[in-house]
Amino acid sequence: MAMDIRSRLLLLFILIAPAFFSVPDVWSAEISVHVRSKVQVPGEQISLGDLATISGPACALKDDLAALPITKAPLPGRKTYIRRIYLEHRLRDSGLPLSLVDWHLPEKITVTRKSQTLTLEWIRQVCLNHLAAMEPYQGGDWELLSLKTDGCPPLPVGDLSHRVVVAKAMNPTYVPLDIYLMVNGQTAGRIRATCRIDLRVPVLVADRLMEKGHRIAPGDLKLARISISRLRKDTLSDLDGTLGLACRRRLQPGQPVTGHDLTKATVIQRGDTVTILAQKGHIKVTSTGKAKQNGAVGDMITIINLKSRKRIVAKVVDEHTVRVQF
Repeated sequence: MAMDIRSRLLLLFILIAPAFFSVPDVWSAEISVHVRSKVQVPGEQISLGDLATISGPACALKDDLAALPITKAPLPGRKTYIRRIYLEHRLRDSGLPLSLVDWHLPEKITVTRKSQTLTLEWIRQVCLNHLAAMEPYQGGDWELLSLKTDGCPPLPVGDLSHRVVVAKAMNPTYVPLDIYLMVNGQTAGRIRATCRIDLRVPVLVADRLMEKGHRIAPGDLKLARISISRLRKDTLSDLDGTLGLACRRRLQPGQPVTGHDLTKATVIQRGDTVTILAQKGHIKVTSTGKAKQNGAVGDMITIINLKSRKRIVAKVVDEHTVRVQF
């Protein structure tokens, strides 16, 4: 009888032990994989999870299937095709228990890489912002007339940033820019842009009609902003420096004034009688002379001393006076 009880207890232990000590098999969960015939992928690599809807309870097999690498993705905005035979080959090479999965595979899968495309308006605004921080455009009077670019290929999806580099340019009305593009901190492309700019700068213009020989007086000239494309290299902008100069030719109202348009005004004509002034300290000596040359204020001209009949070189002080050193 005792032996019979022990046998019964052993049998009961054998029956109930698996309920307490068994470990669930995570590979045996019922998994279903439905691969779509057309998909879009975001990154550079294509995984099975990008191609398929994987259903079933959470388990290790489901996670491993989703992460299984299939092939490299195409360039942003481009397509590639995956044949069923190739996909089956990749699945067999994975070493996963494929027999535990319910498979639904199309004959061909069209895969498109997601992308982002920059608009011309975005490029234009980048150029405007960069130019506004540059000299001579910073705080100036200018306008972007036209913008030419070599276009931009589709970019990967992600956080976009950029860096602008100005190429060497001698003409301020044509500015070449290189816009370097980064997505998620990685170099993604470059845009070359050429900006044509109307830059207006302050220059002197005639405020009224002035004939040849007219001496510039206050009110004859004024500052105006003129497109740099209309200006010559020697266009003037210093109003004070022009007072007392004479016009070499007729100047029309609104006409930009250049250094070639003005010259020193002749205040002494050849043959004029002038006072010759010689001064050293408190000693001052004057005599009378006759000019042998025309002269403007500051010019050195030849004078004949009418008393001694000697030729001397003197500096023009004004329309009546020349000065010599002694």
